Amino acid sequence: MAQNATGKSLWGVLRGDVDNLGDVFQRGLGNDRSISRVAGLSREISWFFLAALNELCSKYGNRVYLIYSGGDDFFVVGGWDVLPSLAVTINDSFQKFAAQNPHLTLSCGIFVAPAARYPLSKAAQEAGIELEEKAKRYRANGTLDEKNAVAFLGRAFSWEEFKTIIEVKDILVTLVEEKGFPRALFPIIYSAYADWCRYLKGEYPLHRVWRLHYNLHRIGSRHEKAHGELYRLEESIITQHYWKNNLFLPRPLKWEFPWESGDDKEAKRKKKIAYLPLEYWQVGTEKLTRYFQKNKLIQEGKILVFKTSTELPDSLWHEFEIPRVALDRLNSNSSIFHFKTVYFEKEAGLFFLIYYSDTSWERYLETALRLLGDEGIGGDRSAGYGLFNPDFALEVKLPSSGKDAMSMLLSLYCPKKEEVAFLQNGSYQFRSRSGFVYSPYGTRWRKKKLHVFSEGSTFSGLSTGAGALVDITPPGFNFHRVFRYGLALTVSLPGSVSGGSNREL
Repeated sequence: MAQNATGKSLWGVLRGDVDNLGDVFQRGLGNDRSISRVAGLSREISWFFLAALNELCSKYGNRVYLIYSGGDDFFVVGGWDVLPSLAVTINDSFQKFAAQNPHLTLSCGIFVAPAARYPLSKAAQEAGIELEEKAKRYRANGTLDEKNAVAFLGRAFSWEEFKTIIEVKDILVTLVEEKGFPRALFPIIYSAYADWCRYLKGEYPLHRVWRLHYNLHRIGSRHEKAHGELYRLEESIITQHYWKNNLFLPRPLKWEFPWESGDDKEAKRKKKIAYLPLEYWQVGTEKLTRYFQKNKLIQEGKILVFKTSTELPDSLWHEFEIPRVALDRLNSNSSIFHFKTVYFEKEAGLFFLIYYSDTSWERYLETALRLLGDEGIGGDRSAGYGLFNPDFALEVKLPSSGKDAMSMLLSLYCPKKEEVAFLQNGSYQFRSRSGFVYSPYGTRWRKKKLHVFSEGSTFSGLSTGAGALVDITPPGFNFHRVFRYGLALTVSLPGSVSGGSNREL
């Protein structure tokens, strides 16, 4: 088996068993638990490991050998290169067998023997350690959901992560063996991984992902026929977006949460919350209390999520202050200054909410956003910060504001004179906006300063479309006019009187 392995002539051991099977037998059948039902469940699970697993292994021919399978566990020996794909095949088949039941999962441990004559008993023991001490103790995205994982080469992964790893491996093999990429591709990726490890240890202030992006495209420029595989490789490693369509909006100002205040500590905890999940606006008033009785906080207490969202990590973004040195052009004196950077976790980021009163403008705005993504947002864009790739596939429905509804701003708002009446029954905050013009004709002109109402401000009867575009063209800038967008995008607050309906964004 070791001689038939691709790459190094090594063999390994794959061990696995069902997670929490005792709890499944004790509580999984509920009030209908009887001797016949328990025996039936036991018989079905035994059938999978006695018959189905043997058939799965037979498809790999003489590359694997099933030593033991029965009850709820198994023990396989095989070439080190086929054991990962075999583990995925077994798990996928078991999930299909269990009808994708989230309470009936499988964990595996893989150990690669360092030499052909390595003792089988020792390899079996090491695979058991991988299974029990790594895969069985794995927690998905920092939550308390343990197990349902696979351990390989000393690390545990969720099954989805492991499938991505296998996909990346297949792409690398295609690039090197079929597309003629140099093997220098491997140290490039390993260097990016080493940078990531140093970042996690705090040795780097942020993940230097742009180095991998640059190196991949530099080496890919000499292999035009491999752009498809190279794009898939880059997408698998460094693509980021908002967290799996879990969207968060600003917390309404001076809005009481529909759960008991409790003591002073609880009141301080609630006061710190700055963002609420989108579901807060989408559920009915009668369901609010039930939802918020299941709350939990992430991002150092700034974001409230429901406990059903167990896949969310403890932090969606991290903030760092990076030192820079400024040199005086006259006397070459140096001074240190700092600027703040924000790094988003994988699959987390920013999003736009867009409402079209005239859909003919849709293609123009999408083109402008794609151009903005290529140019970058925020500071230090010349160093590669702030780049993004907009995705317009997601549609969101929110309750629109009726005549008597209490509404919240989702955008900045600059009122017209005749709209001042809306401010009498509102809770609001001001935000000062200024900055420099970003134009092909120059960037040294400072825009006029403007005070606007910030997101999260609440007003009675304010609807989408109110407000104005404000001319903030700097004096002396005669190339074109510069405007600040001050039109309101609003959403009706839960529990308020509304004459509106759902609006699609």
